Parts: sequence; C-alpha cells; structure tokens
Amino acid sequence: MGKKSANCHSQAVQSERCAETCIVGLRIAQGRMKKNLTQAQMAEKLFVTPQCIGKWERGESVPDVFTLGKIGHIIGTTDLNYFLGKEPCLCGCCDGCTCV
Repeated sequence: MGKKSANCHSQAVQSERCAETCIVGLRIAQGRMKKNLTQAQMAEKLFVTPQCIGKWERGESVPDVFTLGKIGHIIGTTDLNYFLGKEPCLCGCCDGCTCV
C-alpha cells in the first residue's frame, strides 16, 4: 500500500526531466529573441543546424555544457544557472515551473 510501481516512478522522473529541458529550451529561445537572432543565425554562430536550435527550444534535447557556455556568451549571460531557471524569468508561458 502506498508503494509506487516502477512504471509510475519512471513517469515521474521523465516528467521532471521534461520540465528541465523545457526550462533550458525556453531560456535559449528568450535569449536568442532578446538578441534579435533567428534560429538560423544562432545556429551559424554555434556551428550547428537550425533544426538543432529548434529541438533545444522545444525541449526535445539539450545542448552540452560547452555549447551552453557558448550560447550564454552569445546572449550575454555568464551564469549557466540562467538556463536552469535559477534566475527570474518573465516568460509567463509556463504552468508550475520555476521560470514563472
């Protein structure tokens, strides 16, 4: 009684992971738009494809830590905590995540 099945636990872990990738993606998109860059322009600066930028922004994948550092340099932040939602965010598009 009260014991979760393995499937239930994996869904909770997956949901938490999805929330984290959502926050990273939102922060990448916000920073890119703040700098008035298209996905293609950002991709060119990072030597990746525009599709890669799109996947990051949709939360389908996340860049490695070195690429996050490069993105931070491009958008003007040196604190990688920004990408984890540790700094205030005014996006207003999230429901229940830390970036609201």
